[in-house]
Amino acid sequence: YLGDLFGLQTADFVVAISTKPDAHLSAGLLWELGYATAANKPVYLCTRGHDKEYSLMVMNSVSKSFQNWSDLVSYLEKLNGGLLW
Repeated sequence: YLGDLFGLQTADFVVAISTKPDAHLSAGLLWELGYATAANKPVYLCTRGHDKEYSLMVMNSVSKSFQNWSDLVSYLEKLNGGLLW
């Protein structure tokens, strides 16, 4: 918990990954989204190829949503001048 909290506090942004269209987001992930939103950190959701609609609370916490990993990585690289890591 403390390591996760430290990661959220020091992160520039948060990436949430949903791997299956019928999967619910875990309570831990939902807590992290809420924390990141309260800390005014951008949250990027990668749905890995599905377009499931999540609740308004989740979707209004997400800064931008992507259906595949490569689009998310390209977007983040552009934000950071071509450097992601």
